Amino acid sequence: MGKVNCPCGWQISDVGCPSAEIGYAISDTEQDDMADHIPSLTIIEGRKIWECSQCGRIAFDYPTRGNPNGIKWYMPSDGLPGNLMRPRIQEGV
Repeated sequence: MGKVNCPCGWQISDVGCPSAEIGYAISDTEQDDMADHIPSLTIIEGRKIWECSQCGRIAFDYPTRGNPNGIKWYMPSDGLPGNLMRPRIQEGV
């Protein structure tokens, strides 16, 4: 999927990599399953996430039988972007 159109009208594109609007979610069970079987440097497959930098909505990759490219949107309670895909600042670094 190259572009995702947010309900607010903003377009999120994965053409520029890395992107501060795109990331992946990995569940605890997926992480535990991978821990013993995957070397430390690898591509990790998870649920793709897009965050709209304009309104803060989060879109999750949500395939269904009727729509294999489906996504599901969620709106933050304060209506502001959380910049969730930006690198975390580590204390003491």
